[in-house]
Amino acid sequence: MIKKQESKHVLKISISDSNIKKSRRRAASLKNSRRKISAGGEIYGLLAEELFLDNYGGTLIDNKDYDINHNSIGRIDVKTKRCSSPPESHYTCSVAEYQLDNDCDYYAFYRIHVNLNTAWFLGIISKAEFLKKATKLNKGDMDGSFVCKANCYNIKISELKTISDVMVKS
Repeated sequence: MIKKQESKHVLKISISDSNIKKSRRRAASLKNSRRKISAGGEIYGLLAEELFLDNYGGTLIDNKDYDINHNSIGRIDVKTKRCSSPPESHYTCSVAEYQLDNDCDYYAFYRIHVNLNTAWFLGIISKAEFLKKATKLNKGDMDGSFVCKANCYNIKISELKTISDVMVKS
């Protein structure tokens, strides 16, 4: 569950054994997946989906276009990066260029520590707003101290919204 708010956008989350077990079961059922850019990365993405569901609700859809359908937000594609330190507001969130045609309404971004004990919910943004604000990087370009593994579009964490910013008020 969510532990504490680190900034307007970033929420630190302690990862439960239950979340890890569920994610490992789902990861084991995947075959050659186009869902990941780096080898072994599927557990991190699946774990972020589980964390979103636990903290904000919704229904796991898990199709090629989006991961979660949420009554108050819409179709959400959850994007995840593994990391070895807490994120800072100038760090970026990425969507691979080949995924821009996916039929979703929002992107939700997470970072998950490599040891799987801590995650950070970074924020959420509509696909339309993301496409207006994001910066393109090509495979091989530097993103801070990291080399891009695929053509992608990036946005700073500080440009994301909080969940409460996007929830439809009933």
